[in-house]
Amino acid sequence: MADHSFAGLGVVSGNLEIPRMGAWTAEVFFSTTDVPAKGTTADLIIGGVPRWGTVVDIAADYLQVKARIVAGAGKLDTVLDARDYRGYQAAKIAQDALRDAGEQTGAWGALDIYCAHWTRSQGPCRESLRRVTRLLGRGEVAEAASTSLTTWRFGDDGVADTVVDTFAASSAAFEQLSSWGQERLVFLGVYDSSIRPGQSIVAWDVVRKLDRVLYEFGPTRFTMTGWYL
Repeated sequence: MADHSFAGLGVVSGNLEIPRMGAWTAEVFFSTTDVPAKGTTADLIIGGVPRWGTVVDIAADYLQVKARIVAGAGKLDTVLDARDYRGYQAAKIAQDALRDAGEQTGAWGALDIYCAHWTRSQGPCRESLRRVTRLLGRGEVAEAASTSLTTWRFGDDGVADTVVDTFAASSAAFEQLSSWGQERLVFLGVYDSSIRPGQSIVAWDVVRKLDRVLYEFGPTRFTMTGWYL
């Protein structure tokens, strides 16, 4: 069974949800009663794949420590002040929101769109990003038939940036367990957490373009539920 850990502390079970847009979230149980402090930032390693995240909640019920960990600095709920922009690129507006919240930001090159006038309302960083990222991929057809789609999310390094998903085939090995076509999801046995949204897999001889994945793991299990476009 693959190794799981956070900040050098062993993880015995939990889950990791990765959306195609935004921040991944994990709920993990530790193998020790040592408690990583709320706000601790480190690599969360699930199935050998490291992802930079921050503890946003921690508890120790029944002598077992459970933590909620999110991508990056965990600051998307930070309330931002209102700001008025005139003659700025949308990328600058998104980057300002992330930096003001305390997150790391990339170039946001896919938001190279001129905004004659843009008002950032006071409110959570995630809401400011939701508004400005509606400009992403204008003209794209959001269908399974699309060859690529533009979005934004946190990378494994904890940096938030725009991404053009081409749905390239994942090379990860897996076991086919179940499929529900009416819900557009597959259930797989996996060996690591390298399969991610924006990639495609071939399951039951059909190409599935992944939109969201949920890993669930424990001492004797490691599975992935994948929702596809």
